Amino acid sequence: NARGEVNSDYGTGTSYDTGTFTVNTCTPARPVLKISAGTGFWATLGDYGTRTMSLPLTVSNPVGPGTAYNVAITGATSTNGGVTLVSTGSPVSSIIVGGSALITVQYQVPVGVGSFRTSISGSASDSCGTSYTYPV
Repeated sequence: NARGEVNSDYGTGTSYDTGTFTVNTCTPARPVLKISAGTGFWATLGDYGTRTMSLPLTVSNPVGPGTAYNVAITGATSTNGGVTLVSTGSPVSSIIVGGSALITVQYQVPVGVGSFRTSISGSASDSCGTSYTYPV
């Protein structure tokens, strides 16, 4: 916070109002986020039937510089054109420095696909409210 004095001249040249003001300063700082994938699985027999595979992702904030807010998976691409992301999971309100959170995404995996690679993208904001995107 910074404090200062305001002198206002309303055009008459003779009267001034004096007061104080407070300025809240915030220095944006991009959180350093890491992501690691668990093992894909069919959550239910119905998911197996519809070929909807769940993939748990651990999103961590190992070094900060501060808490990451509104952490979300926003999209993904895969090496197999038939595999599509159908659910980005639920966003996480915050991940403190040294903390992590689990976000489970879902893919539509066609019959016959035995494996695929995926590139995940996400977003988060810092304590100033500045938003950042993360291609992973």
